[in-house]
Amino acid sequence: MKKQFISFSLLFILSVTFNVHSQIRNLKSIEGTWTGQWHNNFYNSSGNINVVITVDEAGLNAHGVWNVGGAILGVENRPGFSTDITLTSTGFTANFNSIIWGDISGTGFYTGSYSGTAINIPNPNASNIAVTGTFNNLNINGTFTFRWIPAGTDPINGTVQITKQNPVVDPSNLILSENPAMTINLQWTDNSNNETGFRIDRKKSSTGTWTEIATVGANVTTYRDQNLDVETEYTY
Repeated sequence: MKKQFISFSLLFILSVTFNVHSQIRNLKSIEGTWTGQWHNNFYNSSGNINVVITVDEAGLNAHGVWNVGGAILGVENRPGFSTDITLTSTGFTANFNSIIWGDISGTGFYTGSYSGTAINIPNPNASNIAVTGTFNNLNINGTFTFRWIPAGTDPINGTVQITKQNPVVDPSNLILSENPAMTINLQWTDNSNNETGFRIDRKKSSTGTWTEIATVGANVTTYRDQNLDVETEYTY
């Protein structure tokens, strides 16, 4: 479920904002099946990709199993690889494990960027393997580069594009109202039929700390926040 943010001050409405952050803060949103394609620009070859991601919310980590089809470097049916993702205070780590390409270790940020490099390479003829990419809860776009030894040969590069299947669609039309006094009613439009629930986070002032204040079930579209402080700006 993607967070929705709206700011207001009790008694005096100061501002209203509505932003969708479709990043990886909520691991549950990336769970499921992703499909797409890879393309090797150097060899002009392509193939299909199927990724299944499972999530351990309590442990703040996820595991992805990749099946990659097509003639990668002229060889059909290369073994797949796996990905281990762990959330951190500023973003996440994502480590790719492959018996062909080795272990590619990297970091990403909640702004939607990722970069990684190979920390070991089983193929003695390859070097300088690196990946970079951008992501959100719906799409992952990446590029890869490496060189054949001897050094100095033209780099081999390509792209990876995968899309989440049957994603949870962002809710919309978040509305706030104060009734009775010191109680804020939140109401939104549910645009999905496959969410498991909604989590509501709140902070005081623009510099406050996000705190989870409630969870509601699937298909619920209202929440009442009570016992708030007078003349205090809250963000949801």
